[in-house]
Amino acid sequence: MGIQNQINKFPVTLPALLVLFFIMASCNNDQPAAIRDETGRLRDIDGNSYITVAIGNMEWMAENLRTTKFNDGSPIDNPGPDNRAWQENIKGAYSWYKNNRSDHIETFGALYNWHAVNSGKLCPPGWRVPTDDDWTMLSRILAADPSYSLKPDWNINGEVRPAKATEI
Repeated sequence: MGIQNQINKFPVTLPALLVLFFIMASCNNDQPAAIRDETGRLRDIDGNSYITVAIGNMEWMAENLRTTKFNDGSPIDNPGPDNRAWQENIKGAYSWYKNNRSDHIETFGALYNWHAVNSGKLCPPGWRVPTDDDWTMLSRILAADPSYSLKPDWNINGEVRPAKATEI
């Protein structure tokens, strides 16, 4: 089953968002230095801004990454619907869900291949792709207090209500 079919079957719940964050590349704060705009939102190299949330002692992006450039300014390949180009890409690549940026950028962000995720240059400066240990810690925190949410207005069951996690 392709990733596109798997994504279509996800209910909009926090566990599904955790899987989507992993697939689409979320970042968490590794160092205090990061690019912030005047409202305190995190900015990537393309100028996209992101809400972040504090969960436990970690800071997470509450939105999916949407950058089309590595944090050193070099472009990330976009092979589009060309399967062969995706298979042969070893530098890092991204796409949009259903290859449709305008309809899906806000909901899903960009989809990145392993080479982009593993580059060490995908997240904004001072941030990194979460490790397995980060995800384990997040899962433990969420299990201990289900009022936490990665989206400020969703709870763990996907219901809309104020979350305990604070916007930074």
